[in-house]
Amino acid sequence: MGTLCKIGRREHMVALQKNGDVFMNTLNVFWGIEDGGLRGDNLDGVDHMANGMHAELRTPSGEIIPANVTSWALQTRTAEPEKNNLFCMYAIHRDPESDPIDLRVTEFGDAALIMTNPDEFINRLADAARKTNRSIKADLVTYVPANYIGDVGLFAKTEPFRYQSEWRFAMEDGPGNPMTLNIGDISDISTLINSDELEEFVNEYRSGKLDANPTA
Repeated sequence: MGTLCKIGRREHMVALQKNGDVFMNTLNVFWGIEDGGLRGDNLDGVDHMANGMHAELRTPSGEIIPANVTSWALQTRTAEPEKNNLFCMYAIHRDPESDPIDLRVTEFGDAALIMTNPDEFINRLADAARKTNRSIKADLVTYVPANYIGDVGLFAKTEPFRYQSEWRFAMEDGPGNPMTLNIGDISDISTLINSDELEEFVNEYRSGKLDANPTA
């Protein structure tokens, strides 16, 4: 894959690096954020998507009545979104043929905390979750078209968010509110740069000029 980074306000990234406090917001919070589609996404984590061009209604007697619609879309959501806690990162792919970084990601903040050992970061976060008697899943987010029909879940989003190249940590048995997992100081497995330096970092990383993670 490559490595991972978290983009945000410098004071928050310094706190993450030095204190190791990983803040995991709940799914329903992302539904309600209105920021032009940066963090907010009212389709995030829906269970299923369906759409079509025609519809019909069935009466209790069994009569089928065509509905006067030209298109429709339907999404089903999880019943307890407040128990789904998320922590999102930017995935830096090593392959030189990968999509170039979209500079819109720098709108998340002025600093980028890059993991020099992403496997160890994942392990520490999983250990912290186990200490709370909970489990955490981690994976790349896949992106589906707006007219997608099928199951979605916590690790898929719609195409407009593809530029975020997201790696996601998800806890499906959370406490019912935002929570923080502490993994301790991670200065030994991370490096902090300005977010406006991220494009240069990614280009050099993919060209082999620097090695953020010798084991990746």
